[in-house]
Amino acid sequence: MRIPGAAALYKQALPLVFPGLAPGGDMSNRSAVSLATTLYTIWHDPVTGKNRRSSAADGLLWASGQQRPTLSILATHKVDRVLFDRGLIATGVVFLPTNSTSSSNRFKALAMKGVILSAGSLATPPILERSGIGRPDVLKSAGMPKLVDLPGVGANLNVGALAMALILSCLSY
Repeated sequence: MRIPGAAALYKQALPLVFPGLAPGGDMSNRSAVSLATTLYTIWHDPVTGKNRRSSAADGLLWASGQQRPTLSILATHKVDRVLFDRGLIATGVVFLPTNSTSSSNRFKALAMKGVILSAGSLATPPILERSGIGRPDVLKSAGMPKLVDLPGVGANLNVGALAMALILSCLSY
């Protein structure tokens, strides 16, 4: 996608495939279905001769200049829920191995300063809901105690358009 003009063609094609979509860089525009995208997540590395994927993890977690003794990455684990104190301040997380659902395999990590939840548009809402944050009817039907009534959790995501955009992105490589 490093061909001159390819990004412009890609952005022009999206509204043809997804009527009503308005490509742009402002994701806070709630008056229309909008999209912000970058086409440089996969690139050809001429040194190795392989196609590589670039991500925030490549730039911020694994880069030698970003290593910190206070940071541990558990790539084979997943967050189950966020822990809160009585004032609804996030204090830590409960996590488990990716291939486990047993409650005996759950671990707790407490934060010294803060908790950042960044699991993407598909994984973040279920974590918040398991933590007691979301629409009361969804929390009640799942048997979760309500900590925060936040109706927007899990809403406004057009999974069909997201899946199609991912498919089109893969086909373009």
